[in-house]
Amino acid sequence: MSLKKLVLIAFILFSAIVYSQTIMSGAMVDSKTLKPLPNVNLSIDDFISETNQQTQNSVIAEEVIYAKIDNPKLSVDSPEVIISTTSIPTLSLDDLDKTSDLEDEDDNISGILNSSRDPFYNTAAFTLGAYRFRLRGLDNANGKLFMNNIEMNDLGIGRPYWSQWGGLNEVLRNRDASFGLDKNSFSFGGLNGATNLDIRASSQRKQFKVSYALSNRSYMHRVMATYSTGMMKGGWALSLSGSYRFADNTGLNDKFRFNQFGTTYQAYSFFAGIDKKFGKNHLLSLNIFSASNERGKNTGATQEAMDLAGSNYYNPNWGYQTEPDGKQYVRNSKIGISNIPTAILMHDWTLKNNSSLKTSFSYRKGISGSSRIDWRNATDPRPDYYRNMPSYANIISGQDAADNVAQIWSENESTRQINWDGMYESNALNFEEIENVNGGNDTATFNIAKYILSESRYDPTTMNFSSIYENILNDNVTFNLGVNYANQKTHNYQVVKDLLGADFYINQNQFALRDFPGNDSVAEFDLDNPGRLLNEGDNYGFDYTFNVRKTGMWGQTALSFKNIDFFMANEISFTSMSRTGHVRNGLFPNNSKGDSEIQKFTNFNLKGGATYKVNGRNYIFANASYGTRAPFIRNSMLSPRTRNDFIEDLRSETLYSLEGGYILKAPKIKGRLVGYAIFNEDQTSNRGVYFDQQRTFGTYVLTGVDTRHLGVEASVAIEAFTGFTVTPTVAWGNHTYTSRPNATLIEDNSNSPVFEDKTVYFKGLHVGNGPEAAYSVGLGYRTSNYWFFNLNFSYFDNIYIQASPVRRIDEAIDNVEVDSQLWVDILSQEKMKGQFVMDASVGKSLMLNKVFKKMKNRQYLNFNLNVGNLTNNTNFVTGGYEQSRFDFADKDLSRFQNKYFYAYGLNFFAQLSYRF
Repeated sequence: MSLKKLVLIAFILFSAIVYSQTIMSGAMVDSKTLKPLPNVNLSIDDFISETNQQTQNSVIAEEVIYAKIDNPKLSVDSPEVIISTTSIPTLSLDDLDKTSDLEDEDDNISGILNSSRDPFYNTAAFTLGAYRFRLRGLDNANGKLFMNNIEMNDLGIGRPYWSQWGGLNEVLRNRDASFGLDKNSFSFGGLNGATNLDIRASSQRKQFKVSYALSNRSYMHRVMATYSTGMMKGGWALSLSGSYRFADNTGLNDKFRFNQFGTTYQAYSFFAGIDKKFGKNHLLSLNIFSASNERGKNTGATQEAMDLAGSNYYNPNWGYQTEPDGKQYVRNSKIGISNIPTAILMHDWTLKNNSSLKTSFSYRKGISGSSRIDWRNATDPRPDYYRNMPSYANIISGQDAADNVAQIWSENESTRQINWDGMYESNALNFEEIENVNGGNDTATFNIAKYILSESRYDPTTMNFSSIYENILNDNVTFNLGVNYANQKTHNYQVVKDLLGADFYINQNQFALRDFPGNDSVAEFDLDNPGRLLNEGDNYGFDYTFNVRKTGMWGQTALSFKNIDFFMANEISFTSMSRTGHVRNGLFPNNSKGDSEIQKFTNFNLKGGATYKVNGRNYIFANASYGTRAPFIRNSMLSPRTRNDFIEDLRSETLYSLEGGYILKAPKIKGRLVGYAIFNEDQTSNRGVYFDQQRTFGTYVLTGVDTRHLGVEASVAIEAFTGFTVTPTVAWGNHTYTSRPNATLIEDNSNSPVFEDKTVYFKGLHVGNGPEAAYSVGLGYRTSNYWFFNLNFSYFDNIYIQASPVRRIDEAIDNVEVDSQLWVDILSQEKMKGQFVMDASVGKSLMLNKVFKKMKNRQYLNFNLNVGNLTNNTNFVTGGYEQSRFDFADKDLSRFQNKYFYAYGLNFFAQLSYRF
């Protein structure tokens, strides 16, 4: 082992020699108003006995919605009590509630409780997030998501995929979250914090609950059912949950779901958890869950196409297909699928001396992918292909031709949608003479498809291990130490999903046949099986596996005193990555099959922070971090579809961040004011593109990408009078590129790059990850008989379209006069207009026991309705991107126009649930 690794490991161990005990304090509050509930005298031991929890674990009510306290014990007249367990000394809420008046107290001032609903993050998640707003302008790879201490972020690209457990809302409610650079007890965290979902059966609320939801968003119908026993006699706990979500693309559904033309949705989800407690100190938990999801997609489009279609929700992915009986139905060409069953085994061991060891192991294996139309020796079937548009007709043939195309587009819906019947007809008429069929010497004529429906697959197999040790030594010091290991193999390949009426497809590279006439071997995707005829379900084209392993260790020490808290955390990780090719590509016969070289990275991260507790209501804090991160393998290869080559001089990213601010937690007002600065240097990215001039596929690689994220977050929840809360929120950011990256352009069919180390003029442009500025005012009112009403007014601004490197190189502005309007238009970045929206929600909770007096158990009926974009603002562009093509010859920006995403118009989600 190198000296560098030894030094880093020693630093982690040295920093973690002190142990601690965290004082848990807080108050029972209303989750929306954050107002402490009066006259609460909760005895934890009494409550444990009522909820069948073991007395070794104390229980803390994190939030009570519409709560009414009737007696000295916890008698909560409410359908929504969220409970979590943690290994802390048994306390009563009388003791905890002393933090409201600590001027004369000698005890420590309580720390900031992340379990409480912070007004800023609550607004960001439930209001701003619906309009593509991203915290601090960062993508999901900068936030860590865990389940039972197992990291769920994908190793290939760094992001968690929520579709893997979608529809299991009821068993994902228990969570421990840290925001920004704050500390937590289960990981080092990320730039945007970390969240750990506790899905153990014994942590689930004891209940049986069924619900039905109706919506005009992604799905139309949802049915859910959950049953959880809590901890039973004998130390067993069981939890089961399942759901079904559905929407089709019939005429009624399309009218009802006008934001989602031509889309479908079908998803089944299942969860099972079982816990067994052995003695006083051991808890073994097994959780198994799966979410099978099949979704017909919509996509961004040019404004020209949307205007001609008469809707900003124009979706080019679908078209009409005629049945043999003459009936037509809507068919979507881009169907996303996901089904990755997951099993997590966790052992919770309570040790002596106020310490614990939690060890988890997980295994995930499943499928993920998306379909698209593929073709050979045929015209591009996409209806909004730029050559099919009036703007292109105007360039080639003049305004009269453009007007004619525009009229056809506007008046004939079939013209602007996929022509399924035309593709079937083309396939039926296409017969080709094939030599050396399936590697033999035969020559015969076959019905070969010109068009097929292809499915690109990214099937992961992942194993994770985590073990976290926590020791509580005294009232002032806490220590956590964790080790983790992850191994992911992602199988990337293509499948012939539908031959569209033809008998076969052929596994050959049509672009290689064109570029290397007379050399048939280079056209073989699989040189070991030449001339292979493909049936439905066969693999074709590319076929390879990404291999990523990551081993890490982290430590954290937290010090808590009367007026100040400190923490320091560090992490070291070792990452290796490689590619394994499963076919020998004819273009790269010696560099496509088998294992590539192994790329290895050693990374470290440090962070620390301090909170000055002015008193029990006012806090001033500052946190900082510095470290490195290995590049993700999805961004690290030149052309993984065809060869084993990594990007030259591949290096880790460097990340450093600073945040600080003020937090107020008073009975009638809760607030947060935070400033942040985040710098990310030496990023690497690539994207697969189609090069129009070369008429072939390839990869655009960027290295040396630096970004800077600066901003302010502020929010305050003010109880103006009993039950009524006003919550103004401000999120302002400036997220820009601070370097001129180097670009390399690689064609799939060539060993020589089209160009390399080209300077890309990105410096000063905006990252383009949704709105950078968001301003919101929320009005909330809760009644004493459990009605709630919320109304939000939001304004979004500084919305920039993602810039493409293709038009930021010297060739794009060759022979263009400097500072001319064309020069400015090419290099500038489009900024969209700011937009205003309104959202509202209303709900009611009814205890059925009050209506039906003979009911023995408490039973509840809940209703809630959320309506988004009340004013039906259909002109709200939440983001978009420049195309990866550019007219280098004529510099005509109308040839390859920007594509946009629009916020949903008027949309709603209504739910009715029954629980006992």
